[in-house]
Amino acid sequence: MKNWLSTIGQFIRRINWKMVFLIIAGLISITIIVIVATFGVLLILEQFDGRYEEGVAGVMAPMLG
Repeated sequence: MKNWLSTIGQFIRRINWKMVFLIIAGLISITIIVIVATFGVLLILEQFDGRYEEGVAGVMAPMLG
């Protein structure tokens, strides 16, 4: 058991935390960009096409339940 814990400790010490932080920050920013882009596309479609007469609220209502 002690050997197993020391192996995990060595692994944690060896992790480059700067890299982990950059990867997590990158994933969060990509997620935010995708959400904003989705809303942007919906708004553009709404302006050029009369299908979404209720607006963004009508598009979001099925997703929100």
